[in-house]
Amino acid sequence: MQSAGVDANTITYSALINVADKAGEWRQALSFFQIMQAENLEPSSITYNQLANALWSAGERRRAILLIDSAVQRGMFAQLHGSGNPSETEMDLHHMSAGAAQAVILRWLCWIDVELGKDSPQVMARLGLITGWGKHSKTQGECSVKDQVCELLEELGIPFTQSPTNPGKLFASRKDLSVWLDSLGKDRGRRLLD
Repeated sequence: MQSAGVDANTITYSALINVADKAGEWRQALSFFQIMQAENLEPSSITYNQLANALWSAGERRRAILLIDSAVQRGMFAQLHGSGNPSETEMDLHHMSAGAAQAVILRWLCWIDVELGKDSPQVMARLGLITGWGKHSKTQGECSVKDQVCELLEELGIPFTQSPTNPGKLFASRKDLSVWLDSLGKDRGRRLLD
């Protein structure tokens, strides 16, 4: 890259990862990420978002979730655990790629499962997912994040429903989510990650 007169930085590697993602080349996207780290460049939340999308889109769900977990450990994706609403645990996904949003949801459900097991007050009575509804999309009302998140929730039977007052928000009660998690059995953490 430097021989072509381009400075290697987080932005250029994020752009390369994005191009590899759009080309369906998840291994190339992962390679750019690894080179970036070897050059001691700090990935941004955008970098993680784009790589998680490439991995998820290629069927590498476990890798995408582990990548999100690594990003969370680095202090990124703070929206995973809470909101400004004291009666609701909420996660804002609408600025994420569809693949990253899905990986984040499964990672978030693992956190919720652990917190429910401790009867933690951090998990409120109602849980919300903000997906957006396409207000700012090229075609108003179309939102790939919401569409793909809804497909994942339906595929797994996760009991989220659309808010009657906000088309860009899904919610579930703590009780319904707890019942659903219990229905997965003792190996539910592994089942969520696979």
